[in-house]
Amino acid sequence: MAWKGKPIHLPCVSLGTFMTERFDQHGDRVAMVNSNTGNVMSYSQLSSTIRRLARGLSNLGFKRGDVLCIFSPNVIEYPIVFYAVASLGGVLQATNPLYNGDELKHTIDICKTKFLLTLPDMLPVVKQAQAQTHGVQKLIVLGEAEGCISFSSLITTDISDAPISDQGIDPKNDVTAILFSSGTTGKPKAVQISHYAITSNVLQMLEPGFLTEKDSYVSFLPFFHIYGLGPIISAGLYSGAKNVVMSRFDAHEYLRNIQEHKATVLHLVPPIMVLLTTLPSVRQYDLSSVHRVICGAAPLSKDIEAKILKIFNIKHVSQGFGMTECQVTHLSLDVMHRFGSVGTVVAGAECKIVDLETGKSLPANKDGELYVRGPSLMKGYLSNPGATSAMYTEDGWMKTGDIGHVDDEGFLFIVDRLKELIKYKAFQVAPAELEDVLLSHPGVADVGVIGIPDVEAGELPKAFVVRKPGSRTTEQELQDFVKSKVSGTKRLRGGVTFLKEIPKSASGKILRRMLRDMEKNTGSKL
Repeated sequence: MAWKGKPIHLPCVSLGTFMTERFDQHGDRVAMVNSNTGNVMSYSQLSSTIRRLARGLSNLGFKRGDVLCIFSPNVIEYPIVFYAVASLGGVLQATNPLYNGDELKHTIDICKTKFLLTLPDMLPVVKQAQAQTHGVQKLIVLGEAEGCISFSSLITTDISDAPISDQGIDPKNDVTAILFSSGTTGKPKAVQISHYAITSNVLQMLEPGFLTEKDSYVSFLPFFHIYGLGPIISAGLYSGAKNVVMSRFDAHEYLRNIQEHKATVLHLVPPIMVLLTTLPSVRQYDLSSVHRVICGAAPLSKDIEAKILKIFNIKHVSQGFGMTECQVTHLSLDVMHRFGSVGTVVAGAECKIVDLETGKSLPANKDGELYVRGPSLMKGYLSNPGATSAMYTEDGWMKTGDIGHVDDEGFLFIVDRLKELIKYKAFQVAPAELEDVLLSHPGVADVGVIGIPDVEAGELPKAFVVRKPGSRTTEQELQDFVKSKVSGTKRLRGGVTFLKEIPKSASGKILRRMLRDMEKNTGSKL
């Protein structure tokens, strides 16, 4: 059985043309605000700057198929570079700015990067990577630095509105972005995303009509991640919303920006929600403008959701499902909302639930692996055909590796990651379920659960817990608490270890492999 989204018209056009023509329509509306300086950029200025930068990059020698790496935290120049590169038929390599020299060098080698944009104070890491590879030909900086090309010098003085020609770009087959998967179970892989995949997903996300030009965002989630680059920046700007860009997250600065700019839509991840619920000063801010909170990237506990509803005085938290490899495939907004669900399949896409043993499609309300299909799927992993083929079926379904079910009304409920399921004897235990239980304990601030090897049982559930300030919660107390809430197969037989923090990816996903490494190599010390 398969569940299909409603039909939708998806034009086959290059990303640069798609975005800049839309920006022209938004005119003098505020597009972006630099939260550090207060500088404002209108949509007409944004469109003009993209076209002028494209000319500057072209004059620098950038051509179709070339790769430009952005090694930077969030800056308002990020989408400008992205769409300028796209308009030239080039490829944006969106890279984690926290990478060290070796990690950056690895991504440069995979992507065959020729151009790299960064900040002056990040040049030592860049130079370290550059010394180990001969790929990067041009270094561009936001500001000034010896031996580097300044970003401002590439913004040509030609103020003509004539767009850069996108002739020769094949939107369905040409890659315009390479992002790296979060690597929760191993080394990140380079995900290739086409023009058509990104433009299609923008229209799929906006199709319900609940995100409009009247909205205002405060954006701190990283633009190098698909959540930041797609739903927040690309969909947000296409819709005509105002986007206040934060280069780093600070809770009080975030709340101040919400109040000052009267933010209406908040894009959050569970760790930030947990933080906000423990911040006494949150009551000092006027948050009455917020009418929608959207959560993605990781499961949200019922306890935290209830507290968020109270803080922002809203009726529900909208959730969504997506991956770097497929972008957003499910959304829960307003009438499409069910508590605990990530929503229904978006327009133009489809999904099915597949039995883990037989590979056959399952009916409603049966747990299995989620498969998705639609226009927003990746072209594949760069230089990794084996991993690519393992992700797809012959008829084009992508295996997400997530376990869940679809109810009678078409709402998807995610249970856990296939590779993260704990095998206790003949039973499968979902870490997310135990984490949800533990987060409801008054002494627990954060938690991550893994399975640890056991000769007799196969694996035993073990919890890594961050106590709330002042809490003296003990291991035995938490084991007894979980025992009272779950069936016998799900008890914390592997014990509890207390940490100062739970290791997570930039998008908020628990890095269980790091917890497993700690358990194996360092006696569970962080």
